Amino acid sequence: PRRKEQMSRLEDAEKRLHGAISRLESSLSARAESAADGAAVEADLRERASRAEAERDEMEKRMSTAAVRLDATIERLRGTLSPQ
Repeated sequence: PRRKEQMSRLEDAEKRLHGAISRLESSLSARAESAADGAAVEADLRERASRAEAERDEMEKRMSTAAVRLDATIERLRGTLSPQ
């Protein structure tokens, strides 16, 4: 009977150990997925920021070109409207 009791306790301990290992593996897997998701979100944010910066740079170029053209047009108008 005593040996049978020891085997039962050993089997229970083994089951608990397997359960704990399974929970740890699940937890590690969930963390890895979360980290991968976080990395994907970070990469997406970096890409969006890069695109926004490129769009801003392009808009600045357009505004600068428009300002130069506007200045030139104003000067031509002044020359046309001023008495000679």
